[in-house]
Order: sequence, then structure tokens, then C-alpha cells
Amino acid sequence: MIIDYHLLKGFNRTIHEFLFSSLALGAEDARERCTKYLEEETEVVNRRLTLSSMLNRMEIARVELLKVSCGYLFFVDWKLRAVHRPLRLQPQS
Repeated sequence: MIIDYHLLKGFNRTIHEFLFSSLALGAEDARERCTKYLEEETEVVNRRLTLSSMLNRMEIARVELLKVSCGYLFFVDWKLRAVHRPLRLQPQS
């Protein structure tokens, strides 16, 4: 356990020094460069917005379907056909 601790401490020190020197975090323009590194591409932002709006629409549709299907149990049978049955069981004679 103590060996792992010393190995991780050494790795932490080494990676810290490497990143600090490679990214030139001590330079004057470090803040601007780091901000640029963290910016997302426009395509990624647009895709996230599109997917979020699609998720919203699907959630609204799900709620509406639940309102319509109130009183029915929907399931998929073994032949992958959608089947719906009333929730109330009919008394068997």
C-alpha cells in the first residue's frame, strides 16, 4: 500500500511538471490559451442543442401517450408486435 502511495505521488509530481512546462502555464498568454483549449467546437454545441430539443419533444410525446393509454397495459409479445390489453382483468367464468 505504501509503495502504491509513493508511486502515485511520484507520478503526480512528474505529470504536473510535464503539463506545466508543455502547456506553458507560466507564460503571459496562458489564460487565453487555456480558454481556447476548453472551448467546444461549434458542431458539438449545435449537435447538443439539436439532441436536447429532440429529447424534449420525445418526453412531451411520451407524456401525451401515457395520457392516451391510461387504462391500458402496453407490452411487446414474443413476435415483437405491440399489444395492448385493458388493465382491469375480466372475471373468468
